[in-house]
Amino acid sequence: MEHPSRVWKKFCDYIKNENRFCLNAENRKFITFIRKTLKNHTGELEKGRKLCRARIGYCEPYEPYSDDEINAPPEDKTKNSRLSPQGISLLYLSNELETAISEVRPWIGSTISIGVFKLKKRLKCIGLMEKPNPFLPPAGIDKTSDDFQPPADKNKTSNDDDFQEQYIWNEINRIFSRPVSPYDEQQEYIPTQYLAAFFKERGYEGIIYRSAMKAGGFNICVFDKKNVSYERSFLYQIDSLKYYYTNITNNCFVTSKKKGAAITDH
Repeated sequence: MEHPSRVWKKFCDYIKNENRFCLNAENRKFITFIRKTLKNHTGELEKGRKLCRARIGYCEPYEPYSDDEINAPPEDKTKNSRLSPQGISLLYLSNELETAISEVRPWIGSTISIGVFKLKKRLKCIGLMEKPNPFLPPAGIDKTSDDFQPPADKNKTSNDDDFQEQYIWNEINRIFSRPVSPYDEQQEYIPTQYLAAFFKERGYEGIIYRSAMKAGGFNICVFDKKNVSYERSFLYQIDSLKYYYTNITNNCFVTSKKKGAAITDH
């Protein structure tokens, strides 16, 4: 098996640009590899577990959205999203309040409805909670180019099954947790939509994945909303937002775009 970075890229390129319904022999082999390693990435959520979901806004007269208003949308109102194509309704939940609020990206002064849900049964889920891929290159480097070589590991090679599994599942973890941007091309959703449908077909009832909006938080995509019961709703107002950041600018930069501008080291 070739290096997993190329295997993963070939799979994504094929279902985005060639055929998203029927795989060729090479990509069937890739999906067989995923199927054989599913058991190592299986988690469960216990019956009775309470989870929450946020929606910006409220009902008049200043009441939180409730029940169907904050549940998964009906099939005829669903939009193309990270895990489901238009027409397929999935329920997205979070493990706690702050994560749920962060996922809807509110602004100061906005009003948020929070719905509390409870699992009606134990759910068998795909668990994507591993650490970020240790073999990802620095920002700005194409990890699939011929110029990129993953850091050497004397105990792992590209032919090692454990290495293959770690790399590919970390890529799955990364792409599922990546925040959805309004500027994302709809085509970019296809790999995650395909894998979500594959997990569902294999008997899984949901996917647990890291939140990219709240450190330490996680989200749960429940395939069948009948496995969850609505409990109650609350209304919150966002009073402040705080961001923690690091300056990653190159220390050598141009101070002016004018002719003869100096390059300054800091």
